[in-house]
Amino acid sequence: SGVAIQWGAIGDVGIVIEKMGDNETVIGSTVPQRLPSCLSALDRFMQSPYSVCSSIVRSERKAEKSSKSSHSLLDMISKILGVKNQSSLHPTVTLAELGLDSLMGIEVKQTLERDFEVILSMSEIRSLTINQLKEISSGNAAALKESGNSAHLDIMMPIINIPTDIITRLNDVKEGKPVFFLPPIDGIFDLIAPLAKLIKRPVIGLNWTVDLKDMKSIEQVAEYYLKICKQYDPEEKYDIVGYSFGSVVSFEMGLQTPLSNLILLDGSPTHLASSVQQYGDKVKAISEEQQHTEALVLLLTQYVSIDYAKTKAELLEIHDVEARNIRATEIYLDNKGPRCEPEAIAFAAQAFYQKVKMMHEYKTSKKLDGNVFLIRAEELLMKSVDDSPVLQDYGISEVISGECTVRTFK
Repeated sequence: SGVAIQWGAIGDVGIVIEKMGDNETVIGSTVPQRLPSCLSALDRFMQSPYSVCSSIVRSERKAEKSSKSSHSLLDMISKILGVKNQSSLHPTVTLAELGLDSLMGIEVKQTLERDFEVILSMSEIRSLTINQLKEISSGNAAALKESGNSAHLDIMMPIINIPTDIITRLNDVKEGKPVFFLPPIDGIFDLIAPLAKLIKRPVIGLNWTVDLKDMKSIEQVAEYYLKICKQYDPEEKYDIVGYSFGSVVSFEMGLQTPLSNLILLDGSPTHLASSVQQYGDKVKAISEEQQHTEALVLLLTQYVSIDYAKTKAELLEIHDVEARNIRATEIYLDNKGPRCEPEAIAFAAQAFYQKVKMMHEYKTSKKLDGNVFLIRAEELLMKSVDDSPVLQDYGISEVISGECTVRTFK
């Protein structure tokens, strides 16, 4: 039998030191626990008869909040997003409009839970505005439920299911050369479907089905999708649009065969490297059972309001894979998720983690022979792996032989 240890913030290394401050930073009434202390606690826990243990270091209570507290949440989230100038952000802009992706959303969610005891689903987090973040920071999180622009009122929660067809038609146009769309890491086309409906040619979305569940690399996925494209466009020289994770796969498709047009929406192979670095390292470092649990929890956070740490600890106590899937489904349904089967939860979780691993390990093998059209947010949100400034073209010009045309939007 093993030991499950719930740690507080860890000092000296990791996300707290890199993005939130130093070893004296107060996080949810705790301070980071230094590594020598962690190792000492670990030694005691390994000799303990208990299967679940916890170790945190409480901060000294202060009579009054720091005058900087009203800015602390915005500071933390700005670091996660890479926003340099907070004053340029409109009070009613949402995190979704700022380009928050699934992986950044997980960091924001953990920050809200750990430091402000606010538990929200990922859809609610995407619809948080700058004004609402200030309300949370000032201790008025209850105002979110009273707000007329609350996230759950704005965003329809997608249903988790296993796609049975490799394609989804995203508009009603039947005639003409098709345009192929590749979705973000969650595999859902909701955010790009409105764009597809404006195109006067057939738009075909490429789904992540059970046929891809055993694939190990971006290269394999790209090769498979190219075969699908050929079924619907025998002339080849495809027109492909990739969004976020889809931009990485579509870029590799362009390496494997010449494309007529390659359009990337807020993503590139180099641009997304920093997003997945933390999670890719984690995937390699933990056991298969822990990977499965982590995948389930990360998936649940995308759809419903759960306590990340508590849910993870509960699922780690379940050692049977099928039983763990069933319990994850129960948690999903208990938190008002649309009805679905345990198999769908398990598949979606596995696919999410599978894609993170693929992106983490992917390296472009050569330069793409052709041009790329990049559409990105006006405000550069992402940071590079080494925290150096992000290039305006997300580094695309360095990995192509042609030109990269960049268009920005607010």
